[in-house]
Amino acid sequence: MTDNKEKLLQSIKVNLELTDQETAIFLLIIFEGKKTLKEISSNFSYPLDYSKKIILSLINKGILLEYSDKLYESFHPRFVVINRYKRLCYEKKIELKRNQIIDNLGLILERHYDTVRTK
Repeated sequence: MTDNKEKLLQSIKVNLELTDQETAIFLLIIFEGKKTLKEISSNFSYPLDYSKKIILSLINKGILLEYSDKLYESFHPRFVVINRYKRLCYEKKIELKRNQIIDNLGLILERHYDTVRTK
């Protein structure tokens, strides 16, 4: 993994409070587009039921959506990042204010998201 991708992975993990596996699946879909449960499981060598558990967690966090039966897509990354940040602020009872790191994460992910979906 390149240094930039590793830094992005760590920043997402820390700032959006996702697990390693949640972050990896989220980035896979951002960078490559819609994926089936089988494709996700195969990509990471996870059992299907384990992948499904992680995907359901991402759906509950407002990051992924079930596009159709066993096909998953990310919401727009700027929407995901900002809403996840808002939710974390609410849960932790901290003041919601502009966060440059969050804004930048959304912009970086948006470029990858748009590139894959406008080929």
